[in-house]
Amino acid sequence: MTKCGKCKSGDVEEEHDLINLCFLDGAGYFLDFPFGPKKVCNKCGDESSDSGDCFVATAVYRDVNAPQVQVLREFRDEVLKNNYLGKAFVNFYYSGAGKTTANFIKKYIPFTIPEFRKCLDAVVDRIEKTKHRTS
Repeated sequence: MTKCGKCKSGDVEEEHDLINLCFLDGAGYFLDFPFGPKKVCNKCGDESSDSGDCFVATAVYRDVNAPQVQVLREFRDEVLKNNYLGKAFVNFYYSGAGKTTANFIKKYIPFTIPEFRKCLDAVVDRIEKTKHRTS
């Protein structure tokens, strides 16, 4: 049973968001595609699409509790989950893309980890600078 990360209730169901895609080939039409999954707590309404794991960052920093991983986790929860595109990215990442990417990096291209770390260090630095400016 999945428990809610916010209220610890066991009343959590899996849902999928829909993405509207418009294809134009002389005529326009819209298609709804399921996107997700996400978990929604029926008790408090909290939406969570993950277990809290930051798969790629954990693969890069080799520690689920690394300070950089925590900064990225907080950014996900405080910024990305609070807007439409951010939610879409988070849902995509936790639908399997994040775990698959992390496993691919660790198994097939571990020599790129220092480069991924440089990129994530720059992202973390930017997040921290932005956070200090707004507080």
